[in-house]
Amino acid sequence: MFSFAFAVTVLLALEWVMGLYSDSPEIIKGGSEYLRIIGWAYLFQVPVVFVLVLMKLDEPLKALLCLIRLKSGRWIKQVTREEL
Repeated sequence: MFSFAFAVTVLLALEWVMGLYSDSPEIIKGGSEYLRIIGWAYLFQVPVVFVLVLMKLDEPLKALLCLIRLKSGRWIKQVTREEL
């Protein structure tokens, strides 16, 4: 029940909740983006650690996909022009 109440409060009043912890507009903006994601995790009772791992896997996954694409050789062929 607590997770549902927390999720509803956070999703409906992001800036207000962050305003309780800081007066800085940058911190409130960044924290609100974080709470928007975590609020949904609480609503569906997904472990927060799982959500954080998924959020952090974004960049390494992109790097791995770029490396695979580069090794295939298709990357270079599509970037360069063959006829000038």
